[in-house]
Amino acid sequence: MDLDEALEVVADLEDFIHDLLSKVVGEELEDGDDLAEHAARLGVRIPASLEGEEIRYTPDAGGETGGRSLVLIRPGQPDALDFKVGCVTIRGHRVCLECGWIWCRIVIYV
Repeated sequence: MDLDEALEVVADLEDFIHDLLSKVVGEELEDGDDLAEHAARLGVRIPASLEGEEIRYTPDAGGETGGRSLVLIRPGQPDALDFKVGCVTIRGHRVCLECGWIWCRIVIYV
C-alpha cells in the first residue's frame, strides 16, 4: 500500500466513524454490541478496508489505551452543546470520537 492509498483508508475510516457514531448517539448500546449491524440498519456505508471485520461498541471508560495514538481533527458541530464520546473496537484497536461545538476529534489507539 502506498501513501495515497493509506491516506484514503484513513479518510474513509474517519468518515465512517463520524457517520456511524453520530447516528447511534442516544441508542442503548452495551459493551460489545455489533455496530456493523447498526451501520447496515442506518444506511452507513462500511469502508472496503473494514468489510467483514468485527466492529464492536466499547464504552469510553478511560483506562488503559496503549502508548501510541493517531489523532484526526475536523471542525465541530455548532449544535453540540457538550462532548459526545463514543468508541468502537476494530481489530483490537480502540477508536474514539469526541465532538464539541469547536472541534471533533477521532483518537485511534495503536
